[in-house]
Amino acid sequence: MVSWCLDELQGAGGLVDRLGHTHGGQVYLRGLGASWLPSKYGDKYRHGLVQGPASSVFVSRGLGEAGVPLRANAPHAQHGIVVNCAPGYADTDSAADRDAAHLFETFQNRWVLDPLLKGEYPADLWRYWKGAEPLVLDGDMDLIRRPIDYLGINFYSRAVLRSQGPDTIDWVRHPEVERTTMDWEVYPQGMQDLFEAFQRDYPDLPPIYVTENGMSSHDAVDGAGQVDDVQRQAYIKRHFAACSRAMDHGVDVRGYFIWSLMDNFEWAFGYERRFGLVHVDFDTQQRTLKRSALAYADFLAERRASSTA
Repeated sequence: MVSWCLDELQGAGGLVDRLGHTHGGQVYLRGLGASWLPSKYGDKYRHGLVQGPASSVFVSRGLGEAGVPLRANAPHAQHGIVVNCAPGYADTDSAADRDAAHLFETFQNRWVLDPLLKGEYPADLWRYWKGAEPLVLDGDMDLIRRPIDYLGINFYSRAVLRSQGPDTIDWVRHPEVERTTMDWEVYPQGMQDLFEAFQRDYPDLPPIYVTENGMSSHDAVDGAGQVDDVQRQAYIKRHFAACSRAMDHGVDVRGYFIWSLMDNFEWAFGYERRFGLVHVDFDTQQRTLKRSALAYADFLAERRASSTA
């Protein structure tokens, strides 16, 4: 269930109408409405998720309220939430820059995760967003913090921050570091740092799924009909290694999804940004497996062979 495509889902008898209603651009899930998906699709309904900003108390509360009928109608399904997370690093070791990094992680990560896993909003959030405290009704946090089966994390990069004064942050761009065509820094260590911080800060952390991780690059089919996306191959390998190190340190990671299978329409960037393991010629729709796809297939084959040996 994705909260971004409301125009396609609204209308009498539509999915949103069956699920509940909307408020401020978010789907508000009613317990009764939430029973429709698993009851309609039965055993085909395996994973329920809420994806999107996930910042509104309405979405978080809806996830908690929907849990009872979802579990009743699909007891074998897994239900969770997917959030975009990133670690923040201080540009210098000054107290002010360290505080800027803390404020970044507060609104980027803890704004969503603290209510879900601790039953409260982080107090420092209102230092950065002064006067923005949401309306929280009696019983809201009890619903919001109901257990979830998994936490989906979309991870791409990190942020480097410095302070411009009390309760402020400023993003720092170091030009010498490796970047993707999205201008995002390639920093695999950030995944390990983030996962281990969550394990430390949330005693009730559910199993993690990496629901998005990948990079965009300028990919083209060469004269031999191949796409040798060298940077993506290294990117995936290094992020797998970072995830593996976190798992070695006790983080429970259950799955890993690369973004994306094919080059696609990337939001405001349209067809300019290629994230896929499979190259798509948007004029002819010809698909070509990139070297990263072939390497990934070899990796999976080796995993299967080792697991059955």
